[in-house]
Amino acid sequence: MKRIVFLFVALVTVVSYAAETYLEDGYSQTVYQGTWCGGALKVYFRKSRDGQTVFLGNWYPSTGKAIWGSNSTNITLDSSVSSTYKIGRVAERAFQFFDFGKPTTVTVPNSIESYVIPTTMFNDCKNLVALRIYKNMNLSHEFFNGIVDLKEIYVDSANAYNTSYDGLLYNKEKTKLLCCPEGRTGAVSLPTGVTEIGEGAFVDSLITSVEIPDSVTEIGWSAFGNCINLTTVKLPPRINSILPWTFQGTAIEELVIPDGVADIGWYAFRYCDKLRQIVMPESLKSLDIEALQGATNVTVFFKGGVPKAIPQFGVDKFDKISGVYSAKHAAEWRSVVTDGKWKNMSMRQFEATVTFNLGEQGSRIGGGLLTQTVEHHGLSCHS
Repeated sequence: MKRIVFLFVALVTVVSYAAETYLEDGYSQTVYQGTWCGGALKVYFRKSRDGQTVFLGNWYPSTGKAIWGSNSTNITLDSSVSSTYKIGRVAERAFQFFDFGKPTTVTVPNSIESYVIPTTMFNDCKNLVALRIYKNMNLSHEFFNGIVDLKEIYVDSANAYNTSYDGLLYNKEKTKLLCCPEGRTGAVSLPTGVTEIGEGAFVDSLITSVEIPDSVTEIGWSAFGNCINLTTVKLPPRINSILPWTFQGTAIEELVIPDGVADIGWYAFRYCDKLRQIVMPESLKSLDIEALQGATNVTVFFKGGVPKAIPQFGVDKFDKISGVYSAKHAAEWRSVVTDGKWKNMSMRQFEATVTFNLGEQGSRIGGGLLTQTVEHHGLSCHS
């Protein structure tokens, strides 16, 4: 009991807001008000022991954020809050949840060299429609998370790490797409020469279609996750896997997986409830049992037979399979199972035993739960 009381007292001491006491990082706990960006922003800040270096933060006790006002639609960051106080540090999520009030463009100029801009600085703010990056910041998609109204990203040609094209962010060589702004709408076309779509590059964006060049060989985790308006995508021929969460929550209706893809990871098409048809290549070796979770209306076509690495189709994972078809050749589709009933057909294209468990909501034989096993040379049904 004594130990618990001691810890509680220590916690109260740390969060105390006594005037002119100091935290371990050397910044005053006293909160000041001022203006930033040439008077365009009204801000809260703390100052350092020397009275010169200013910390802008989102920790202000009564509001939970640093920024409390804006009167401009074009804001350029600068290195001081006033002629007296120079900025030495900007807090993580300094603009988090801030609403600029009207569509605003923010510029990060070359002159900002005296302090580090954190990757979470603008996360979850509203009415920020464009960001102009001049400073040599090495940016990734995390920098733009939650900026729901952002439509354009501009990077100065002198930036050593990044470049922009058509409002999207790339690495300097323009071989890897890093970020499509969340507020971007309509069709997007990636330039020839791009070889990689980075992790989360399109996540939460409002695009409706994307044209991917044949030069792309890798698509990262959750690259198109939660693109709720994305209906059309043609996959490039040289990819060899569909990674987890790649198309989760999209509105894609039909998709052909290119030959050469060997693996499809978990949740790859999770909650794709508008997906009606998907064609699996003959090269496919593994389809994760949760890849189509929540894709309740899909018909699955397998070229060359269902892969041996698919352990089961269970309603707890796939919810409902409208149909499963298999063929040695794409022009010779044969129904393997539809409406929960197996069709009479040759099973010689199957390489191993594959079990499909349709679960409690699956078809029943003689009133019993249907568990069906596809064997190499035939078919046996067990209830």
